[in-house]
Amino acid sequence: MFTFVPMSTAIVLMAFGKKEYYQMAYNMALSIRRFNNDIPIHLIHDDKYSLPDHKSWVFSIRTPIDERDLYQNGLFSPGMAKLNIDRYLVHNVNIYLDVDGICIKPFDDIILKAQNSPGYFYALISNHWWATKETIWHYHEMPKNVEIPTINSSFLILKKGKQLSHFYAQARENALNGVPLNKLSMKWGRTYPDELALNVACVQLNVNPNGGFDPVKFFGQHHKNISDMMSEAADCHFISLFGGAGYLSRSIWENCDQLLYEYHKDMGLNHEYKWHKIHSAKHASNANLQEGRPPKNAQ
Repeated sequence: MFTFVPMSTAIVLMAFGKKEYYQMAYNMALSIRRFNNDIPIHLIHDDKYSLPDHKSWVFSIRTPIDERDLYQNGLFSPGMAKLNIDRYLVHNVNIYLDVDGICIKPFDDIILKAQNSPGYFYALISNHWWATKETIWHYHEMPKNVEIPTINSSFLILKKGKQLSHFYAQARENALNGVPLNKLSMKWGRTYPDELALNVACVQLNVNPNGGFDPVKFFGQHHKNISDMMSEAADCHFISLFGGAGYLSRSIWENCDQLLYEYHKDMGLNHEYKWHKIHSAKHASNANLQEGRPPKNAQ
């Protein structure tokens, strides 16, 4: 049974760089349609690849991103693309998800909580700063010992408006003029990680990103059969297929493919974009570009 959702709330996905990211976005959107068919799904994309008509129906709105918002220092930068997301939002309440994952159950409770939460920016909470705290304090001229939040931007709640625009403008400034890339404790290619820029902006603008949202299950390299995987993800709404080669047990994305096959079958469709064909195209599979580390509790 599908639940009506006001048009003021939407899922937001992003796809750029390679056709496989459009295919991942389709898989994520299809899985969302399986459980919450009425929520609008907004795809922000680089307009370099088009899904066939029999696939693109899963997206309610498709918005091309300005090519200038995809680059930093002349290099393609996924982080900078994500730091420009506020410029392309259409709805008042936006639930952003990275496309490398699937939905596994209805998330009406997440929608309601997002709509009723008083803040304009919320994220998953992780334990990774991307640089030492001393480095961040120094380059961003912060008082020593100030607490710095650590977010995971795989899931975000974004409320469109002047406050969010100001927040993201500050985050972009942090990415352009903050901690030098050679001072990062973990490299992300030769580009700036959006999470560090957002962490710092939270301090600068006194934003608490912890809204108690924890709907995404991250797994690690341990083998799981599908029943064990679903049991361990029982309290979550989404499963993340995090990172590139070697980050995740093969069994996890095979299990997710099985779920996608079942979702497609239930809807009279064929599952075509299988993970063993598309996961190698992920940014994190590039030897020069990493997506951070799975949370310590990843299993």
